[in-house]
Parts: sequence; structure tokens; C-alpha cells
Amino acid sequence: MALHSRRALLAGLGTAAIAGCLDGGETPAASTPTDETDSPTESASPAPEPPNSVDSTWRMPGCDPGFSNATDAAGPTAAVGELWRFVDDAALSAPAVAYGSVYVSTTDGDVVAIDARSGEERWRRSVGGAAFAPRIVSGTLYVPTGAGIVALGADGTEQWRIDTPRRDDSTDDSALPPRLSVLATDDSLYWIQLDEVGETPTVVADALEDGSERWRTEIAAPWTRRLFAGPDTVFVPSGTEGQRAWRLSTADGKRLTEPDPGYDFAAERLYRDGTVYSTEPFFGGASAAAVGDDGRDWNTGVRPGKHHVSAGPDRLYVGVSGRDETSLYALSTSDGSEAWDVSVTPTARPVVADEAVLLHGEDALHCFDPADGTERWSRPNDEIGTKTAVADDMLFASDRETLRAFRPR
Repeated sequence: MALHSRRALLAGLGTAAIAGCLDGGETPAASTPTDETDSPTESASPAPEPPNSVDSTWRMPGCDPGFSNATDAAGPTAAVGELWRFVDDAALSAPAVAYGSVYVSTTDGDVVAIDARSGEERWRRSVGGAAFAPRIVSGTLYVPTGAGIVALGADGTEQWRIDTPRRDDSTDDSALPPRLSVLATDDSLYWIQLDEVGETPTVVADALEDGSERWRTEIAAPWTRRLFAGPDTVFVPSGTEGQRAWRLSTADGKRLTEPDPGYDFAAERLYRDGTVYSTEPFFGGASAAAVGDDGRDWNTGVRPGKHHVSAGPDRLYVGVSGRDETSLYALSTSDGSEAWDVSVTPTARPVVADEAVLLHGEDALHCFDPADGTERWSRPNDEIGTKTAVADDMLFASDRETLRAFRPR
């Protein structure tokens, strides 16, 4: 679908969907349904129909505080077509989905709510300075900025804001390993503050209601620039030696466990269902460490390389890109045994839905059946963004200034 300016859309199509204005009275971005396309294949196929509603959620980078990158939604199991696209004047963050809206932040400092069915802009709010992907908890959007955190109501009304001095400035939610500058859980916001020389890290917990500080706990090396959480526990990843992370109590910040000293390789870790899953890309391997009564413990072989890891209820998905082999492995979460593997070169973490596993390869986005790895459909990368979220049977993807919505035809 060819991109158009707002004026050309209004004059030529008459279908541009506009809702509200930018703060300061600037012209809002436009969205358009997919009745045109840059791709001959797309134009020859019928456009998908909008759903009656969009009910499931993708509330934050990684989908949940454990950073599993997995949702209970069915996902798009059949080949998708572009339903609508939204184009802004500034680069867009990864999308978050809740309450029938898709929320993105911009490098110009705006937070935008977009109707998930139609692509119409519902509201826009300036938070000042570059804004990063929203984190959504109980009707409130928590938006990290370069200077602090801003809390917005579901209608865009500002609730409060706090400064986060010397917050670790790693704000690339899609990096490997992922680096999350602000973590939102059902009870608190968490972030890492560095000392004046940028060395000693302190984990800070702030209340969701007003941003007031609940506790702070100083930790030490080894540590990496990401937080994730399970019930009652916040994890700070460490080096791969010993496959352990810093564990802090969410109630008071008490250190529950500390990692073994060792090398600080860039391993990936996440939490799901009482278990912290880890991979070791330098030497190879994957492991599960129980941190709850329902957790699992195992170690298994996975080839070394660059790892891209997500976890569904029954499978740990490990994408490996390296010199000797490129594959996506599906491992049993019960014992680490291999359920299936496919030959593909991953470039991002798998997006795991109940009936679909989506993985960006070098040239295309692939959809696999989680039961046996059968490929269901693929779509060229130049037609879809790499920062993705899934809700119901829809896929939302942002790339630079463009957000697109896809749905099975």
C-alpha cells in the first residue's frame, strides 16, 4: 500500500481516520485501510475484515513482567493481510495493546492511542522528551522518558510524573539481551539507578499510585541491564557463570539470592510459571531453574550463537543464529527435551501465541504451528515491522514512523 500525505489521503481517498489533535494544534497523523498496496500479491488478494472487537492484551515489552514474549491469544494462524496503517512524523516505539486500543510512544515525546479495529487516532498526549514503549497496568499507562516516568490514565490524562535521576539509560526494549529501563508489575515500578560515576547499581521500587519510593536496594557485579519479575520476586540478570540472577523481594527489596561471581556474558533470561529460563550463547546450552513450588529444573544442549528466547506454557523457544547453524528450537518446558526444530535464521525474539509462533527471519516473518513446527505462512520483512504485539488474531507491528495492523484474510 503506497504511503500518502494526510492531504492526499483526504482528497484522493476520503477515508483518512482522524481523532483529536496534537498538543499545540499540529496536524495529527493519518491512518488508512488497506485498499492499496506496494505489493502485487497484496493487491490481488482480498483485504481482511476488521474484527468486532479486540479483547486480549499485550501490555508491555515482552508482553508480561516475566518477559516471556507470549500471550494466551490465539494469534494469526492463517496468512495475514494489512488491515490498516498509521503514519506519524516521528519514530514509534513498540506497540502495547489493551482496552481495544494500540498505544505507541514517539521520539518527539508523544503518547498516542489508536483504535485497534480501525486505526483511528483516539487521543494524543505530550509527555516531554523522547518517550519509550508504554507499560500498562490496571487502566494506567506508565511511560518511561529520558528524564523520568509519566503515568497517564486510559483517556490520556496525566496522573503524575517522577524524575528518575541517573537511571540506567539502556532503553532498547528489543535489544539482545533485552534491556528494560523500567519494569511495571501489578504492584510497583522498578528501575536501576547508577551512582555518580555510573558503576554501583541500585534497584528502586516506586508505588503505582503516585510514584512515591517504596524501597531501594544496592546490588553489585555481576549484573546486566534488564529487570524482569515473577510473583513476589524481582530479578536482575547476572553473568552466565552459575546461571543465577539477583533475586529481590518485591515486598521490601530484601536480597533473596545473589549470583555467583563470574563472567558477564550477554545471556538471555526470562520468568514463566515458577521458573527462570536461561540460555548461554557463548558456550551453548539452555536451563530451567525453579523459583516457585511449580517450577522446573533442567539443563540441555543448545548450540552457541546469538540466542532469541521466548516461553509459552509448554515450550521454550530458542532461536539460534551462528556460524555453524541457524535454527528455531522448541524445547519442552518440563524437561528440556526437543519437541521440534526448523531451519531459519532468527533476527528477533519469537512472538508466542496459543496457536501460532511468529519469528522474523532474514527475509520474512514466519508463522509456525506450535504443535509440530509446520510453517503456516510467511510474509516479506519489508512489508512488516519488527517491533510486534499480538492480540486476538491480530498482529501489530511498528517500524520507524509506521504502525501496521494485520489480520487473517
